[in-house]
Amino acid sequence: LDRSSAASDVYKRQVDRYETAEKVASAYFPPNPGRIAVATGKDFPDATLAASLTARTGSPLVLTRTDTLTKPTTQFLTRNRASVRKVDVVGGKAAVTEKVRGEIYSALR
Repeated sequence: LDRSSAASDVYKRQVDRYETAEKVASAYFPPNPGRIAVATGKDFPDATLAASLTARTGSPLVLTRTDTLTKPTTQFLTRNRASVRKVDVVGGKAAVTEKVRGEIYSALR
């Protein structure tokens, strides 16, 4: 998946913000990331803060729902489980519940 096809794929199809975040993370960041950030896709302040963090660390950002880990994010985590050493979950437990935090770490095992 090259950058131009990722961008055109996102704009041609009706994808949601979770799939868009996964496509951007996969296309615009080096493969096998050692660090990633996860934020809720429901509330923009958490994702905005996470974007600042990822700009500083060079790590990709993926989004999730508050109460369940989204399929695109699960797939991204599973694909990169061998390389990910640190996950920055941005937002409090009201934004990303303990259940979702557990699902994140399960996807990386």
